[in-house]
Amino acid sequence: MKVGLIYPPADRRHEECFPMPSISIAVLADHLRNRGHEARIYDFDIPFQRRVRWARRDVDFGVLTDRRRVLDFIQGRPAGRKDAALRRVSELILGAVRPERCALYGITLVDMMRNRFVLHSAALIAHALKVRFGAPVVLGYQGIPQESYREILEQYPVFDYAVWCLGEAPLDRLIERLSGKGGPLLQTLARESGGVAASLGELPFVPCGGSDYEGYPLDLYRVSRDRLEGAYGFPAALVKLRGLESGRPDQLVVMHRFETTCKGTCAFCANDAASPSNRADGARIAADLAKLSERGVTGIYFTNANFNDDYRHAEELCDLMIRQGLGLQWSDCANFRALDERLLDKMRRAGAVRLAFGMETASPRLLRFIRKAATRSKIERCLRHSHELGIWNHVELIGGLPTETDEDLARTCGFIRELSDVVDQYTVSPFTLYRQSPFFKEAGLFGLRLRPGNAVETWGCSFADRRACEGSERFDETGGPAWPEKMAQIRRSSRTLAKAIQDTAPFGAMNRDHTHLLMHLYRVLGHSRKGLIRRIFRTVTRKFKPYHMDHFPGVVDLLAGV
Repeated sequence: MKVGLIYPPADRRHEECFPMPSISIAVLADHLRNRGHEARIYDFDIPFQRRVRWARRDVDFGVLTDRRRVLDFIQGRPAGRKDAALRRVSELILGAVRPERCALYGITLVDMMRNRFVLHSAALIAHALKVRFGAPVVLGYQGIPQESYREILEQYPVFDYAVWCLGEAPLDRLIERLSGKGGPLLQTLARESGGVAASLGELPFVPCGGSDYEGYPLDLYRVSRDRLEGAYGFPAALVKLRGLESGRPDQLVVMHRFETTCKGTCAFCANDAASPSNRADGARIAADLAKLSERGVTGIYFTNANFNDDYRHAEELCDLMIRQGLGLQWSDCANFRALDERLLDKMRRAGAVRLAFGMETASPRLLRFIRKAATRSKIERCLRHSHELGIWNHVELIGGLPTETDEDLARTCGFIRELSDVVDQYTVSPFTLYRQSPFFKEAGLFGLRLRPGNAVETWGCSFADRRACEGSERFDETGGPAWPEKMAQIRRSSRTLAKAIQDTAPFGAMNRDHTHLLMHLYRVLGHSRKGLIRRIFRTVTRKFKPYHMDHFPGVVDLLAGV
């Protein structure tokens, strides 16, 4: 079957200064092609932004945020000049890419819950495709709840199906049904004559595939030295770096993955540690990386659960990457559970420039309580060695973990001060209780009492506008605070951690990854000059507001003017 995979235009400030191609599209393309289907990739975002939006200042693209006008248009209700405006916007969007006839179109709605622009641009694309080709359209993205998709299908008749989980297996089932083979759908909502019906069922085991960017307009994602330095406003004193970059091709960073499962048993995590590993074969991973290198890719932003879920597999992959000598830089998450100095040495030689460590807390008691499988001393030892190797250390913290005390919080704040010379960036997240986590499934074992009446996420809410804790399941602590007090503690702890970081490190330590900038600096200066990289990074990222602190009351004011 011929399937069109679509990434719609967005209206947002990218958390990165430069966007990357959609890994969702590339993963599905790889899956479909390996099963004998024809997959066509249509990235509307970059072509629309470059060729249409900024070239047509006479067009009001803000109409895409007007829900009533968009619904009237796609449902065929004439609205005079408003209808003409949306028809013009629709023509311009479709004209930026011009998709061909396919038997099925799949649209990824990443970031839809941040801005309706994405949903409505997808709706205009789906409407135009139905008018031209009459083919069904399926929406998908794992980060959007089932009930949100139900609302969308009920209100937007241009969408026929929606998948709220990993899409490979559900897409297989949908293709089978459209091919006349029948059988139930899987983890999919479908519009039927009586309304919207959900097909559940357990997802089958699917080994993690690769990311196939064949047909993707990767040239649009290349970033030249001048563009990058101009975007970050490199001061004149750094012009001398340009000579070190002479003769090198433009930077091209893409996302890639080879494993989404994790053996970790962290009590707060929604991961199912009992699931078998879906890690791709090492030879397949190496072949994928070689193929990306041949297409001019210079850096990989891995989106694995963690690079080193299994020590032996991670070591073998590092050996393969070292032997290949592709010169690829890469970034990924890493755990302390299956890590030591020897593996860090190999990861550095294999091209690692940045590792994000989920530490969560520096309290020895809490580390045991959340089943982190790492001691504070091991965490410090690994971070110090990683720093000595010149690797950029990113540490993830959680504010307000269950049973957290003032002493626990003080230990983490002390850790932030003590290791300020080796930790380069932080992420602070408010604790969220997930239904799939051991904390929820075994609440009594951890001294938690679940509360009924948790709010259901809907597509109408915006993550950017939501306050911390509003997406969490509610709970009381046995012998501790009830939910209202716990919610206040989670927010207070998160603010305290943020302030400790800000008091210890410059503004850049709380920023987003800035992957292109970081890889550019490592490309030019190398691991041995991490001290200089750190100073430049923090100088040129000062103008960026911490992306993940927007919803913490008071924190934006706390950081203002820094």
